[in-house]
Order: sequence, then C-alpha cells, then structure tokens
Amino acid sequence: LAILLVMLLIFFFFFGNFTRKTEKVVEESLIDGLTGLKNRRAYQSELAKLNENRNMADISIVSMDINGLKLTNDNYGHTVGDDLIKAAANIMKEIFCEHGWNVYRTGGDEFIAIISSPVSDLDVLVQDFKEQEKNFVHDKIKELTVSIGTVQGYNQRGISCVEDLIKIADKKMYSDKELFYSQADHERRKR
Repeated sequence: LAILLVMLLIFFFFFGNFTRKTEKVVEESLIDGLTGLKNRRAYQSELAKLNENRNMADISIVSMDINGLKLTNDNYGHTVGDDLIKAAANIMKEIFCEHGWNVYRTGGDEFIAIISSPVSDLDVLVQDFKEQEKNFVHDKIKELTVSIGTVQGYNQRGISCVEDLIKIADKKMYSDKELFYSQADHERRKR
C-alpha cells in the first residue's frame, strides 16, 4: 500500500508539472514574441468565440496599421523597424489593454483591438493614442504614426459576423492611411 501511495504521489507530481508546462507552452504560443501582444493564432481563436456568440451589438473593433514601416526597414534596417513596432505596441497596451481590450498583432505592422462589451469612450481612446504617438522619441526615426479605423457593432445594420465589423474598421483605417500619405513630407513606399 505504501508503494502504491508513493507511486501515486510521483505520478501526480510529474503529471502536475507536465500539465503546468503544457499550459505555459500553449499560453506562450498565443503571444507575439516581439510585442508581447496576442498573436494571429489567438486572434483566430477569439474570432471563432465571438462568432459563436452572434451578438455583434456589443463588439467594438479598432484596426491599426503602422505608417512608414517598410520605408523605415529599407532605410535603417529591421532592428529599427522592430523598435517602431514595439513602440506602437506599447502605446496599444497602455491605451487599449489597460481598458480591458484584447489587442492582436495580426501581421507585420497590422494590429486589431477588440472588446466585447459596450464602449462609450472609443473616440477618446483613439485621441489618447494619437497624443501618445507624439511622445515617441528615437535617434533614427522622426515620428511614429499609426493609421486607425474604428467600428462599434451597436450602430451597424446587417452585420452577421465579427469579420463584417473588421472589414468596416479596416476600410476606415485605409482611409486614414490615405489621408496620412496625402499630406506633405510623407513618402509612401509600396510593398
């Protein structure tokens, strides 16, 4: 009986460690290594959960894309480009994550913030983000700007899935990007 108890204790000790290590690996697989934000895998999982719920009215989306990253990478190298990405991600954490939003890095310089509860201050959050951009300081890059598009599900008709909301936010973000590059001193580098 003592041998059986010792074997059970050993089994549960190793199984518990294995389970904790497995949980840590799974958690780390959902985090972007550069920014510390959630990654595309986590984003895909979140979309599936939100679409199961089918209540698009409470969902708000912010689509974000860093301006000038390709030009920065071409002129200064990817390490400096990574500095730009990390700086933008830090602002996203401060403005969105600290207010309960989930933020995902969905591509090289593309990010999506999602919250599935009513938001009354979305315009204020975006303005705060734009103010934080002005505080960016780097020895090689003169500015950090992010094009932003937003949508709130409660004021949309005919929305059947979260991807419909994302398309609207993306369209607004690309309009913001066009406005940015139409202004003087902003060279656009095509991919």
